[in-house]
Amino acid sequence: MDVPHAQISILRAADEEQELPALRCAEWNFKLIAPGTYELMLVSFKRYDKEWADLYTEPLLLEAAGQSIVKNLVEDAVDEHSPSCQHPYTAVLSRIGYVTWEQAGMQTLVIGSSKLKDPSPRFTEIWHADPVKLRAIRLVRVAD
Repeated sequence: MDVPHAQISILRAADEEQELPALRCAEWNFKLIAPGTYELMLVSFKRYDKEWADLYTEPLLLEAAGQSIVKNLVEDAVDEHSPSCQHPYTAVLSRIGYVTWEQAGMQTLVIGSSKLKDPSPRFTEIWHADPVKLRAIRLVRVAD
């Protein structure tokens, strides 16, 4: 599920006095074809010249199927075959955890992070300026 196709909303406005970034959430409504347990992975694009430890300073929040996960992200793997990732970025996979959906049909998945960008910025951003970009959530079915 690609982040640009999610509905982005603000959970907490930025507080410059306390040096807190804005906290946004991305919500997807999607049709689950087969119920079961899925491993969820975050796909991020990381600039080649940045260290992972400096990029995600707070945990990622995820809610789906009545389950909540709070996860400090790590760089679990590199997706060397990502068709949409280009220099100066590398596609990085981070394991978030497992979610079990009991039924097929319409489902909702929500993530919260300060790394989610404003979908309607007031100015044009330089594409390669960000040290990390949240790109997608990948669902991999692991059990019935």
